[in-house]
Amino acid sequence: MLLGALCHCGGGLRRYHSPTDATVDLPRGDAIGDAPLETTDANGDQGPLAEPPQLDILFIIDNTPGMVAYQQQLTAALPELLNKLRLPAFGREGATCTNADTSGCALPDVHLGVVSTDVAAEPRQVDNCGNGGDAGRLQNQPRPAGTSCLAPQERFISYRFDKKTNLPIDATADPIEAIGTAFACIAPLGEAGCIFPRPLDALRSALTSGTNLGFWRQNALVVIVILSNKDDCSALERVIYDPNPQTVDKYGPATPFRCFEYGIWCDESGRDAGPRTNCRLSVSTSLERVSTYTALLSSFVAKERTFLALIAGPPQPVAVEITAGLPQLAPSCRTGAGDSAQPSIRLHAFGDSFGEQAVVQGVCQANAIRNALEALGNKIRSRLLAQ
Repeated sequence: MLLGALCHCGGGLRRYHSPTDATVDLPRGDAIGDAPLETTDANGDQGPLAEPPQLDILFIIDNTPGMVAYQQQLTAALPELLNKLRLPAFGREGATCTNADTSGCALPDVHLGVVSTDVAAEPRQVDNCGNGGDAGRLQNQPRPAGTSCLAPQERFISYRFDKKTNLPIDATADPIEAIGTAFACIAPLGEAGCIFPRPLDALRSALTSGTNLGFWRQNALVVIVILSNKDDCSALERVIYDPNPQTVDKYGPATPFRCFEYGIWCDESGRDAGPRTNCRLSVSTSLERVSTYTALLSSFVAKERTFLALIAGPPQPVAVEITAGLPQLAPSCRTGAGDSAQPSIRLHAFGDSFGEQAVVQGVCQANAIRNALEALGNKIRSRLLAQ
């Protein structure tokens, strides 16, 4: 059975129709919140649980041009998330583990995985978009290729309730520090991915592909982190990616601008330079509707057990500029170091669907990624403490 058939939803038997597998009935898993985390001792501090709750954390990382600096910031910021997940209920890892100081506490039972936004553009061939791409497969190879660094022995990083990891470390090593080291090894995916970033298709493939066996667990909270400097270009009509001359005559140059032109409606249309106002999701059939992905995720896990951090370009201002004779979206933000991001209207619509379960952060803001992961950690921590 493929993991695509798994449904985390409560309320009896649920069916999930995977595009790559048969329909399967699965009993619901008990929600993490069925009982309090732990009773407290005389000092008000919690003792360790026999089996802490599970978190499945998926990072969807854009690997198109201009992403290297953001990827570096992400790997540096991961401890902000991990530190928020330390609680006395999970046991002790360091010298101090109390309600007042959790710096030495253990983590819950964590799976941490990385996928790219490269889902290719086959059967069409455009820049860096051949051979099927990564197709939502969890990435576990040292980056850049050939680098010697700490990588997981499976397709993802795991930290179990007995404070063991699947990382090749000795018994004296700090396993939580090792998680950060391993993430820094596998998460810098570079910028040579398909020029049409498809984070939402990457999420769908990560959920439904049989290649990610063992990552998703029926009783886990699901945490999605999307990091991108461009908007989603998950097309329903694959002609969007077609570079053939007859297609160019109809759809324009085979560049990511097509994703905007045929996926977003603004009061002003066309390929001429200038501002665009009142931009919103198109109801055309060229790009897959964002609601398709929210519905898929809802069929996989109950909404109240799902968290999202979206770190991307703000959805406005929107403007078109001409570069080397070709139309493209102007950045909606720039960093002090000169990096930039384009408006991410589709991704923000996806983020909006999560309500209070989401952290949405402009990627160009100072300490944006660190702040987003810290805020995400606070949301998850509050959920764990409320169990």
